[in-house]
Amino acid sequence: MDTPDMDTNERFAALRKILAEVGDLGSAAGLLSWDQETYMPKGGLEGRAAVLSTLAGLAHDAFTGDQVGDLLAGLEEASRAGELSDEQIALVGETRRDYDRSVRLPASLVKQLVEARSRALPAWQQARAESDFARFRPHLELLLDLKRQEAQAIGYRQAPFDALLDQYEAGARQSDLEILFRDLQRELQPFVRAILDSGITVDTMPVRQSFDEERQKAFSAEVVRAMGFDFEAGRIDRATHPFCSGIHAGDVRLTWRSQKDDLRPAFFGIVHEAGHGLYEQGLSREWQKTPLGEPASLGVHESQSRLWENLVARGRPFWQYSLPLLKRHFPELQDDIDAERIYRAVNEVRPSLIRVEADELTYNLHIVLRFELECRLFAGELAAADLPEAWNQKMVELLGIRPDSDAGGVLQDIHWSMGAFGYFPTYTLGNLYAAQLFEAAERALGELAPAISRGEFEPLREWLREQVHVHGRRFKPRALIERATGEAPGQAAFMRYVRRKFGEIYEL
Repeated sequence: MDTPDMDTNERFAALRKILAEVGDLGSAAGLLSWDQETYMPKGGLEGRAAVLSTLAGLAHDAFTGDQVGDLLAGLEEASRAGELSDEQIALVGETRRDYDRSVRLPASLVKQLVEARSRALPAWQQARAESDFARFRPHLELLLDLKRQEAQAIGYRQAPFDALLDQYEAGARQSDLEILFRDLQRELQPFVRAILDSGITVDTMPVRQSFDEERQKAFSAEVVRAMGFDFEAGRIDRATHPFCSGIHAGDVRLTWRSQKDDLRPAFFGIVHEAGHGLYEQGLSREWQKTPLGEPASLGVHESQSRLWENLVARGRPFWQYSLPLLKRHFPELQDDIDAERIYRAVNEVRPSLIRVEADELTYNLHIVLRFELECRLFAGELAAADLPEAWNQKMVELLGIRPDSDAGGVLQDIHWSMGAFGYFPTYTLGNLYAAQLFEAAERALGELAPAISRGEFEPLREWLREQVHVHGRRFKPRALIERATGEAPGQAAFMRYVRRKFGEIYEL
């Protein structure tokens, strides 16, 4: 416990020791969760749920004890007296934010949530495989109930959903996001319609043919290694839904899935997750196991994956570099498949059912759909039982297509089986941040196309590390983006980027 005779340095060291122990428990839980989605045998479910619940309880108890509160109070007094550095002030502030959220949550609720998530994940996997929402529905209803309890325990100013949004993007509010999504939808839907009415058809044959799946992985791994992903501190494994798991800066796990007849899901999935992985590997080692050694937010995290996936890997210069690599891995590709054909093929705009395989424009409409449904669920306007039909109707409204199965509709994403309500908006925020960051990088470094066409990714990667990665949570998400780009976050840079790129492809 904090004692009056402790000096500031001793208090700070004591706080870091507790944070390190809590961080170790989180890393252990993260590794077990990664294993559950990759290699764990089905028979391990009951045991794994119990272990994860125990670890969550231990971490919660360790972090919410009186000692942490006393140490924070003492350090806040030291901050007011001018005894802390800027980094220490930020660490104390972010720890206080986490502490205040955590102490409001009963340990029993924390353990219930972990157990419910552990059971929901395999239920979702089976329901998705069988395209049977009814199999997953009771797990979803339980998670919704528990997350509503969480929102009530944490508290909120306006809508209960705000308490969950704030967990993933500090400061995010449902009312602000409703305005953002409304304005973005107003610009995107007519632009997508103009593209579909343009009469131009993109030839996707170069990426839609038979591709050996292990060679897809080998090609993708070579590319992300060139991007700077360190395989001495990371690996790639198969999973039902692609994700990145940052166990530690020296242990970052990527996952992938593939299709035999389409290069895009595996390749862009791995590049996307490697963007996340570069962020995890670029976090400060000095501040690891503290908030300053953690990503700023999920929106900022997503900006890194979407920047590499879309602004780099879907760009014309990138395919000037990578096409020779692709043909080395797939020598059977026709000689007349050149960089321009690949570039156009990977930038086809076509409404589709699956979010993670959507093009850059319609992707955000998928997020609008999920955000609206989650808002309705938490407002009590939509029951879980009615979710499949509500999903299908919204798909028709936003994208003009209707899923013919639960697997291709309401069951396609892993997030609700994780209880990750409030997560989806961060994907669109990431798209907007990514375009803004890329513009700022070009202002700082000059045009990036020549370097990318030569496979020289270091200038962009190091700029991102200096401007984003190393700061961790020192700055709030909006402040971090404004600091890196010189302007408040918004949709202007994204719309400039997509109008320029797709306007050329579709001759608008």
